Amino acid sequence: MLFLLLPAVTSALPSSAPFPIPRAVAACPTIASALLPNNYSLSSFDSPRLFPFSSLSVKASDQKWSQILDFPPSYPYSRFDGREFKGVTVSINDSSVVKRSDKVEMVKRAGLVVEVLENRRGKGRMAFHWSVQQDLTKMLNLTHEYVNVWYGGLGVEDEEMAWSVRQGWVLGSGETGGTKERRERWHVLNAKGEEVWGQEIMWRGWQNFAVTMDFDMNTLQIFYSVGEAPLVPVTSVTLNKNTVSNGHFQLGIAKKPTETKTGIFDGYQEHLTRKEAQTFGGIFVEDNTRDCISL
Repeated sequence: MLFLLLPAVTSALPSSAPFPIPRAVAACPTIASALLPNNYSLSSFDSPRLFPFSSLSVKASDQKWSQILDFPPSYPYSRFDGREFKGVTVSINDSSVVKRSDKVEMVKRAGLVVEVLENRRGKGRMAFHWSVQQDLTKMLNLTHEYVNVWYGGLGVEDEEMAWSVRQGWVLGSGETGGTKERRERWHVLNAKGEEVWGQEIMWRGWQNFAVTMDFDMNTLQIFYSVGEAPLVPVTSVTLNKNTVSNGHFQLGIAKKPTETKTGIFDGYQEHLTRKEAQTFGGIFVEDNTRDCISL
């Protein structure tokens, strides 16, 4: 087990150690877990009793979760899944449209909300963990902005996100944001929409992330690694407005329109003739009290 007491900011370097290796085990008390056992079936996602995420998870009303989700190849394993657990691939298609009361979003999305008990949300200190890899058979169109992971409201309004992780041409970033180098990066934004940290997208293999939040001090910190390498801090502890909305930890795909004023209810969405997808693994939330974090 590994835990951390606020080390200095370090550069994340890929590890050259070969697979397979033992699974990295959470070293701190677990608040919520979405680690999927290997025997979990695709049809189980359609069962309210067996669904491993919150009932607040977001999808188009006419789609089943078993149509949206899939399992990636069993190898390589993500750092916190190992051989015991497996990842989940989230996809969108032309029907991935969410309706809200009398409005229809122009955002194509599907989002898995990790269940955190009401009495723990927005209190104390937490560390949010996940790993992500690209699905080369269902690539994203990075001329659009994609919101992939965030803590905040159930919707995709920027002002309701305490932090978010995005890909592609981020709205409002101008022509500079549309360059190939900027589009093919992860952009971690704070509650003000400012980029706290960025990292090149890897097209093969797992990239591992953790975000720590101190709800009393209103701070966050980003951790990152590649493959089986331990997480390292890539930012210092940074002030942030952590009190945004009710606070939900959501992972998936939210593809925003282009040529838009609102970012949600207007603009252009291309017609999708195939699915677009992204794979997540090693998803859990732990207690970050006394700077404890699983690396």
